[in-house]
Amino acid sequence: MTEAPGGSERTGPDPATLRRLGARRNGPAAVRTLILLAWFGVLAAVTARLGAQGNPLAWASAALCALAVIGFFPMMHEAGHGTAFASPGRNRACSWIGALFMLQAPTFFREFHLAHHRWPQAPELDPEIASAPSLLDGFPSDPARYLVVASGQPLMGGKLGFSLLCALSPYRLWKRFFPFVSEEKKRRVAWESRGAACVLAGFAWAGLETVPGFAYVLQAWPLAHLGLGLYLLSEHTGLGHDGSQFQRTRSTRSNPAIRWLMWNKPYHAEHNAYPAIPIPDPVTY
Repeated sequence: MTEAPGGSERTGPDPATLRRLGARRNGPAAVRTLILLAWFGVLAAVTARLGAQGNPLAWASAALCALAVIGFFPMMHEAGHGTAFASPGRNRACSWIGALFMLQAPTFFREFHLAHHRWPQAPELDPEIASAPSLLDGFPSDPARYLVVASGQPLMGGKLGFSLLCALSPYRLWKRFFPFVSEEKKRRVAWESRGAACVLAGFAWAGLETVPGFAYVLQAWPLAHLGLGLYLLSEHTGLGHDGSQFQRTRSTRSNPAIRWLMWNKPYHAEHNAYPAIPIPDPVTY
């Protein structure tokens, strides 16, 4: 990106550069996916075992498990854009995996996220703030509001609430709650949400019924959303409602570990401006 002479407007990469940067590959995302799944599986087993023994280290293990859960959010995000893999089938599969870990259905996320890309920071149109603009629009001005937003628990509750509403509410209510879901996608979102709700409820029930200490594993989700709440504050919070994507979106400096875990999402302004460009290979960080 460059700055235009005599002003602050930015000029984008030339078409040849965009084509080069937009090339998709299967390898980097496959490595991330396998590592995240193995990380979660091993830490979930360790957490349950420590919890069943009454070992206080179960909470530390649950926190490490939560880090893996966080990594499924950018997986859902990149696969939802179709940029994680060159293969459309692998993108669809990882959209489902990431969405289930994020307590929602993949098509709902894509509709939600597309509206966010169209209208970032627009109080009545950006679904990231439109549901509660008094809480989510503008940087928290007092400690109590900051702690609520940064805790990530409203984010987790909102995901679960949206999933249940999509699964159970009649379509006539969607214009009020989900105006960003296109008419042709409503049926798909509803059935996907029902399927996701069944899978999540079955996972929780089966784990609690059959795995001693499984309640500690479930703590990974509130802990993961605490991390996501803190992280997501950096992307748009406190920015204006008008201007270019670079004026309404914020990139953040971070370390290679966070960039890897978040699938390079710290470069968020660049992503919002050029959403068709996939994540780079880990070795290029």
